[in-house]
Amino acid sequence: MTRSILKKAISIGTHRGIVLTSINPPKQNTLYSFTHPENKHADYIECDCQLGPHNNLWLHHDNITHQEIPSETELLGKLLNHIKKTNIPLYLELKYYETDPERKQLFCNKIVDYLTEYKIVDRTLIASFDPDLLNLIKTKLTNIPLILNVELNQLDHPCYTFTQTALNSSLMTTINYIAPHIQNYNHPNIASFRHIPKLMWEDKEERSIEKTLQELKTKQERYSWCETHNIVGFTTNTVKEVYDLLY
Repeated sequence: MTRSILKKAISIGTHRGIVLTSINPPKQNTLYSFTHPENKHADYIECDCQLGPHNNLWLHHDNITHQEIPSETELLGKLLNHIKKTNIPLYLELKYYETDPERKQLFCNKIVDYLTEYKIVDRTLIASFDPDLLNLIKTKLTNIPLILNVELNQLDHPCYTFTQTALNSSLMTTINYIAPHIQNYNHPNIASFRHIPKLMWEDKEERSIEKTLQELKTKQERYSWCETHNIVGFTTNTVKEVYDLLY
């Protein structure tokens, strides 16, 4: 049976460690950003991971496979060492840039090895737009919670194709969470999966989650709205503000 890692009725996660409210915002996907004071109320850390040059696991959003690694980019091991010392769950998004099946397998094998080595499998949720990666992880870690990230609007985006493939596959019988953009909380393309809990996200420059919750006037209304739409978490750029609206 898959473990319940997110303990609250509505959890709040820091989106790549982004802090939109800071005068001097930290570089995203770094340990400093995840532990920034504005993110102290985060119930989980969400970060991007990809298989980079020399097969290292890097925390970075954009594809770095065929370019020089940007300065200050950190390796996954640094974050896992921090996670190991704390009780905070990890929402680890595996980027979809690998197209070769052998590279995908290598990527997932290394992820499993790292989580096992650092002894944090029981505090990790694995997310991806790519259903292949989720399926590969599931074969190795049968009880780890899986999150399907979904793109429902940008028809020319590769993630839209991944989403359509995943929504029409047997993967949906094993997915633990579905993660659409906050604006798509009630999108018709995921209507048949209302029974699957939702973890909502927003783009890097947005405060859409905060604004959506502000439109609901009381905390009780916000909780009722979340319950109606089976929303159990928000991965946001404004952790403090969302926390104040919910708690």
